[in-house]
Amino acid sequence: MVYNLNILIVPEEIEMNDNNTTSHILNTPHTDAGLPETASRVIKVPQKRGRKGDKIAKAFFEIPEIPVNFEEYARDHNVSPNVLRQIKRHDRYTDTGRVFVRKNKHSKTMMIWREKAKTT
Repeated sequence: MVYNLNILIVPEEIEMNDNNTTSHILNTPHTDAGLPETASRVIKVPQKRGRKGDKIAKAFFEIPEIPVNFEEYARDHNVSPNVLRQIKRHDRYTDTGRVFVRKNKHSKTMMIWREKAKTT
């Protein structure tokens, strides 16, 4: 017995209209195409993690060569003083010099400055 698979026979009682086709649903873009769906609750979109922006790098780049008040410098650059103390972790500009955070013996205030790199 030989079957011809190229012929599609549609019964006469089934009409092809918008009520029983799904092609229009597949062609429209969805706004939440990448999010999983559940029937019981709404899925929370994951938050971005890590630092936003480059405030820390900019603050370390702009450290002057003359000593300035440490607390004011941190406030002006909108960076935590604890972050500015973590020099080895955040200072990417070691080729421009070494950063120092020390207390001034006379005024008893914390100061921050960058000492120029020694050229050989």
